Amino acid sequence: MHVIIRRPKKEDIYEIKDVFHDAISYAFELDKIADREDGIAEEVEKQLAYLQSDLDSNGMKTYYLLATVENQIIGTIAYKTELPEDDFVRKNLKFDLKGIPEITSVYVSSDFQGKGIGSLLFNSILLVLTGKGVRGIYMDGGYQKSIQFWTHKIGNPDTIMKDYWGKGLDHVFWYRDMKDIKVQYTTM
Repeated sequence: MHVIIRRPKKEDIYEIKDVFHDAISYAFELDKIADREDGIAEEVEKQLAYLQSDLDSNGMKTYYLLATVENQIIGTIAYKTELPEDDFVRKNLKFDLKGIPEITSVYVSSDFQGKGIGSLLFNSILLVLTGKGVRGIYMDGGYQKSIQFWTHKIGNPDTIMKDYWGKGLDHVFWYRDMKDIKVQYTTM
């Protein structure tokens, strides 16, 4: 599989929306909350607003990367630099996050999950951030498969909100110094 990582264009919005809807619906299904259709639509709209922020600011407020295979968008990742002081993650992660970007919008189409696309996107955004001299990143996760992925990738979360989404469904937060994260590429 030949994966290309690139920046989004305005004409990509509808295809990216499909990726968001597919990946979010799949996560809701895995977490056994698929009956919350309004939650899926709300999350898709939130992600589209982040994407629009990237397109409007040319990557200055939010910065997306896309994974494509044969010109089909199959995944996304972004970082946000401008967050309000009352941001959900900032309120729950007890680190000095001033000037630290949040990794967000990591979504991979359900047909392509488990094939290294999320890792490729993460490594690519790390290279972008390293090039900008960023000293750390932070992120949060509420989908259980995502929590497993990130725990495997960067270690145990720094903060855990037990049963936040329901019995056995935690919400977690990570902060990592860039020097502590390894960029690793493997062949498939």
